[in-house]
Order: sequence, then structure tokens, then C-alpha cells
Amino acid sequence: MFTLIVLKEIRHNILTLRFAVVYSLFFVLTVISMVLLSSNYQSQWDNYVRSKAAERENLGTMENVRDLRWQGTKVQKEPSKLSIFSLGLDKEMSRSSFVSSRGGVEVGSSQYSNPISALFATPDLSYVVNVVISLLALLLAFDAISGENEEGTLRLMLANAVPRDVILLGKWLGGYVALVVPFLLAVGVGFVLSVVFTDLTLDAESWMRAATLMLLSLLYISVFFTLGILVSAFNHRSSTALMASLFLWVFIVLTVPNVVPILARQIAGIPSLGMLDGQRAAIENEQWRTARERMRSASSDDERRNIHLEVRENIAREWTRLQEEYENKIDKQIELAQILSRISPSASFVYAATNISGTGIGDFRNLADYTKQYQGRFADAVRELYREEHEREEQRTVEQRIDDEPFDVDRLPEYRVRGDSLARSFQGSMLDIGLLVGFNIAFLLVSYVKFMRYDVCE
Repeated sequence: MFTLIVLKEIRHNILTLRFAVVYSLFFVLTVISMVLLSSNYQSQWDNYVRSKAAERENLGTMENVRDLRWQGTKVQKEPSKLSIFSLGLDKEMSRSSFVSSRGGVEVGSSQYSNPISALFATPDLSYVVNVVISLLALLLAFDAISGENEEGTLRLMLANAVPRDVILLGKWLGGYVALVVPFLLAVGVGFVLSVVFTDLTLDAESWMRAATLMLLSLLYISVFFTLGILVSAFNHRSSTALMASLFLWVFIVLTVPNVVPILARQIAGIPSLGMLDGQRAAIENEQWRTARERMRSASSDDERRNIHLEVRENIAREWTRLQEEYENKIDKQIELAQILSRISPSASFVYAATNISGTGIGDFRNLADYTKQYQGRFADAVRELYREEHEREEQRTVEQRIDDEPFDVDRLPEYRVRGDSLARSFQGSMLDIGLLVGFNIAFLLVSYVKFMRYDVCE
């Protein structure tokens, strides 16, 4: 009997008009999204390689270490392969950064940025699962019980002494299979087309991450399908169940993830960037005022030059301190927003998916920390090159001294960001995965309790 109920649910769902319409929509969206993002990744990678070669060429044209000390260099993280599944913060992480021996890191604009993309969300696979398929799951499940009750078939099944728990589990399994099998088919077609029409290749770890993302997506889809069963068990009319399902979907997927960051910003009380710029201007004015007094009493050009360098280093150090204080407050705001937003399964799914893809908040923080560490290693390398150049100049006569002496670019440290391993990324996602499992269990238990008391006579 259980098998018959499962097969009945599969046939019932795939033969409905709403399934055909909505599934066609998300199938096309999934395939197009994967193909376009794969092509976009290839373009990003080509731009990254060209940008890296151009910066190396620029360093090679510098005439001496003094130019390098003043101008610094531009560094950039390579694009993430898994961004074709979950774009996350990859656009922000692809921004170039300027580092110099004077201290501090200046973040530039992303070479892949497009102002239009800031107006509309990028429909990557995570977006399709989070928005489109979650809605489809509710649309398939909202009348799983109430619809059967209105048609009278539920009363017939109960009249034949079919246990209620068998009916409930059969409906859940049959409807879930009818939903996820076409989803996996769409992902498979999208990936095949991405490989055929682009140069996308995945290494072993990327394959494992992609498989983990698929399992995570299946877990998230089951949350909304189980929620649809729950709503249906609380209603005797399909129209009421539909309205309740849509209300819950809007609240969970659209309202909470968008409202919570605003609420967290109000609670945390982060100072504005204008105030931060004002503090920086005040520091610069005070430092240069003191420097002008010292320069008036300086006895040589070398002493004035050293004062000038010292002031710049002091300003950079104070600006770095202000930035760190501001970033600490931002981190607290982010943590608060994450805690509050996890009342929504949608937020938990996004956090877990971006962590596994290497495009999450943790990866963004690791990138910022690595860039700061690189700035220190870069400054040490420049100081060593400058010291060696100064020693060579002292050994020459005045006639032999020249300023235009190139340096060895290979002496500079390599900027290569290495993300967390899959095990570490999965460990960082355990809380959100656990919450998704908890939502599933809670929704299923409440559905079971409610269905066991469901009155088919109403």
C-alpha cells in the first residue's frame, strides 16, 4: 500500500498543469544560468590572467626600488570555480587591492563589475533553489492533504484501513521524488552544456564541493516541501492552504533575509563612512601641521625627505587603526545579522551554500586577513631591496651613482590566496546544515501530529 501511495503521488504531481508550467520555468532558468555563469567564469579567469601579467609588466618598468616603494602594487584573487553554483561574495572578493610599503591596503573596484548587476540578483543555482524551487515545492505540497480531503479520496483511503502514518509518509516521499528528480535532471543538463560550450573543468575537490552543494540543495528543498505538507495538514480547504503557503514563502524567503540586515545595522549603531573620512582628514591635518613645523627647522633635504616619509607612514598607521576598529564593528553587525536571520531556512541555506562554494562571509574575511598579511610581507621585501640598493650606492663614487637601477621582480612575495579545505568549509556550515535538518524534523513531526487528528468529515 505504501508503494501504491508513493506512485500515485508521483503521477498526480507530474501530470498537473502547475507542475508543467513551473518546472519548465525553473528548468530553463537552471540550464541558462549554469551555462552563462560558466562562460562568465571563463571570461573572469582570462581577465585575471591578463591583469596579473600586466601588473608584472608594470613592476618590470619601474626604474628603481623608490618607485616601487611609493607606487606599490596591485593584487587580486583568482575567481572561484564554484561561483557557477553559488556566486555569493565572489564579485566583492574579485576586487583588486593596492598594497605598498607605507602600510595599509586600498581596495579598488572589481574588474568584473557591472552596474546593472547591482540592481538585479544574479540567478545562480543557489538563487534558483532558494527562490524558484522552494516556491515550486510549496505549490506542489500545499494541497497534499486538503486537496485529497476536498476530493473525497482521503476518506476512501482511511475507510480501507490504511494507517495515517503510511498515508503521510507516502505522500511526502512521492511528492518529494517528483520534485527532486526533475531538479537533478535540470542540473545535469546544465552542467553538460556548460562543459560542451565553455572550457569549464573541475578538479577532484571541486567535484566534491559540487556534490555537497547538491545534497544541501536537496535538504533545503525538503524543508519547503515538508512545510507545504504541514500547511495542508492545518487546513481543510486548498484555497486557504495556498494563501498560507504563499504568505510563509514571502516571509521566509523575501522578508527575513532582507529586513534582518537593516535591523542589525540599527541595533549595532555602526558609524557612517562620512564620519570615518572626517576622522581621517583630522589625522592628516594634525600630522602635516606638525611636519611643517619640523621641516622649517630641518638642516638638509634628506632630513626633510625623511620627515615627509615618516608623516606618510604615521598617517597610514593611524588610518589602518581606524579601519580595524570600523571592521570590528562591522563584524559584530554581521554576526548579529546572521544570528537573527537564521530563523529563516533561506538564510541558513545561503550561508551554507556560499561557505561550501568558497564565496561566503568566512572566505571574504580570510581574503581580507591574507591581504593584510601580504602587505606586511610586501613591505618587508621592499625594505630589504631598498637597503641593498642603498648599500650599493654608498659603495660608489658620486660620479657612479645612478637612480635608475631596476630590481628583481621575483624577489617580491607571490600573492596567492588559498581557501579553506572542503572539510573546514563543511565544518563551518554545520550549524546551518543542522538547522535545516531541524526544520525538516520539526515540520514533519508537527505534520504527523496534526494529520493523526485530521477530521475528514469537515
